[in-house]
Amino acid sequence: MRVSSHFNALYFDTRMNPLLNSPTPLFDNLQYLNSSFKEADLIYARHGKLSPPKDSKEDLYHCLTFLHSYNGSQATFNSYRREVERLVQWAWYIQEKTLPELRRLDIEEYLEFCQQPPLAWIGIKQVARFRVIDDLRVKSLTNLTNKLNLNC
Repeated sequence: MRVSSHFNALYFDTRMNPLLNSPTPLFDNLQYLNSSFKEADLIYARHGKLSPPKDSKEDLYHCLTFLHSYNGSQATFNSYRREVERLVQWAWYIQEKTLPELRRLDIEEYLEFCQQPPLAWIGIKQVARFRVIDDLRVKSLTNLTNKLNLNC
């Protein structure tokens, strides 16, 4: 698996190392998602401090549009959301690429990553992704890894 050119610099700062930190939730439950444009702006604002690649907001818009198309089945939405979040965060924080920049070799590396993810990306229980505080939906303080399954 190819590791980001910034890996050595990030290795010593565990707060920023995507291999040592759990991914965080991007997309809320279907009933709380607004229009794709508004939601992409909100998500980007929440994740901007993590330095996603340039043009990553467009990735969010397309992912949200895709997820909105599965509004008839909560189980399908949840499954697709999990996979989309995993792929997006791997692309952004491990490969440092947007989705349109991914090539066949990247997808092969992603599949290898899913077969042997870093321990920080493996969860053992399911927890709430977002919660309500003062009438606002905010990310749960619990790591998303509790939601991700071991295999892709």
